[in-house]
Amino acid sequence: MADVVITFVDEEKNNSHDIVMPDWITADEFIGAMCQAYALSPRETQAQRFMRMERPIGLIRGSFTLAQLGVRDGAVIYSGKGG
Repeated sequence: MADVVITFVDEEKNNSHDIVMPDWITADEFIGAMCQAYALSPRETQAQRFMRMERPIGLIRGSFTLAQLGVRDGAVIYSGKGG
């Protein structure tokens, strides 16, 4: 597997960060890491945890790896004010 360079947009604080992530982690692990690293608002339940993505368009959620979800270099992932 490989590392991917993505842009993470924190919509709660209105800023963005370029980060390097391994593409073998799951979407749930990624969301948990972003919530912890950027002190995002807590999500109520595991089932409600998701983020949206551009380049390609998609939803980051569940036990799929980032590679399986199509995350690649240049992807933009949004924290979502309510997601």
